[in-house]
Amino acid sequence: MPCADDLHTDPEAVWRALKTRAERRPRQADEHGANRPEFVISLDPDQAGAAGHHSGPIRVLAPAGSGKTRTLTARIAALIDRGIPADEILALAFNTRAAQEMSERLQQLGYDRVQTRTFHSLGYEMVRQALGWKLDLAGYQRLVEEFVRTQLYQQDEDQALDRSRLVLESFQTALRRLRLELLHPSDLTLFNGLENLDAAGPLGQFLHRQWQTRIINFDDMIYFALRELVDDRKLRRSWQARFRFILVDEFQDLNLSQLILVRILALPENNLFVVGDDDQMIYGWRGADVGHILDFDRVYPDAQTVILRTNYRSAQHIVRHARRLIEYNSARVPKDFRWAPQAPPGSIELSVCRDFQSQVDSGLSWIAKIRQQTGCDWGDFAILFRLNEHAVPLSGALADRNMPHTAVEELNESDAEPPQIRPDRIALMTIHKAKGKEFRFVVYFNLVQAAKSDRQRAEE
Repeated sequence: MPCADDLHTDPEAVWRALKTRAERRPRQADEHGANRPEFVISLDPDQAGAAGHHSGPIRVLAPAGSGKTRTLTARIAALIDRGIPADEILALAFNTRAAQEMSERLQQLGYDRVQTRTFHSLGYEMVRQALGWKLDLAGYQRLVEEFVRTQLYQQDEDQALDRSRLVLESFQTALRRLRLELLHPSDLTLFNGLENLDAAGPLGQFLHRQWQTRIINFDDMIYFALRELVDDRKLRRSWQARFRFILVDEFQDLNLSQLILVRILALPENNLFVVGDDDQMIYGWRGADVGHILDFDRVYPDAQTVILRTNYRSAQHIVRHARRLIEYNSARVPKDFRWAPQAPPGSIELSVCRDFQSQVDSGLSWIAKIRQQTGCDWGDFAILFRLNEHAVPLSGALADRNMPHTAVEELNESDAEPPQIRPDRIALMTIHKAKGKEFRFVVYFNLVQAAKSDRQRAEE
């Protein structure tokens, strides 16, 4: 029988071992296959095919603007219409905003008992139930800093540069990768101020100390929940019995801890409905791996795949250019997505500049020109970039030109509701923060540098 430590050696083997031991529940008589509700009938053929799926695993590939949230909601409506109790359906969203949006749509349809959760809230409930631990961010940070200062950091007296911050960042990065990517401690290294060293010993010591203090941070909510599901047979079976159907949004953004947790919860029937886009994985820095959605049919050979092919959000030129660029991706499922019949033509303009400041000047001049031509509000514009460090020079340039703007900070790890964008101001944010939002006009900076960094990561 596997134990939690085996997750860092071969997590898939852990799941396979639990799969062979999972107890299949008696088939319920309430799956009567009633007529599909009107909400499901109103979908397009691709969406309806996904929502009407009966049981077993299914992968829904949903490019941007193809109605994935509508399809998820319709899937839940169809399940309930078949007689599946609403409280036996679990819908997992990537962040609080997405979970709330899904919950509101279901409530409008009269389905108010479906569990719409984030991974963090679900994991925290498991950790509290199994261990009685509590979230204490300040206490956790003090624990980390004290451990690094007393057990890890070494400073050469002759060194003029204080490297304590680098040591702390090195330790926190190793901890995060251990928890999110389930890497083996021996595959990680730490910087102690003078040299790199094997991370296994220090990480083990810290986890032991954390176990004694019984406090966690956000990454721990999922990591320790997963460990307890593996080690505690009673806990595992109680959660598996609780939900008969599991739906997962933004499946391509899952890290390995989240992935294995979902697989375990879905046992034994594997009534797993996953929605994602293998062409827009942007959370690699959080441990996301597009291979998880690409390999879905390998893990579940009997899985059905449905592609939502129509983009209802974007203009024709946007979809055409996106399709042309995406076709260069080597790791993807081929798909021929298209714009909606009523989509406007739209436009794309490229500006080649010699440096970042020239990009700023060109982009802000374009905004001023479009606003003068159309008479639109400042709030119709967004300025997107890849790195947080670009916010400062952009904000300064906007202020110099008296262009009202609001800088939207990155989501923190709490998965909390993101701050609202102030109306009638240009939205200034990273491409990560912009995911799921819509603007009439968008300026994107450093396109070439972003393409280079993406290609370098792919080659690595």
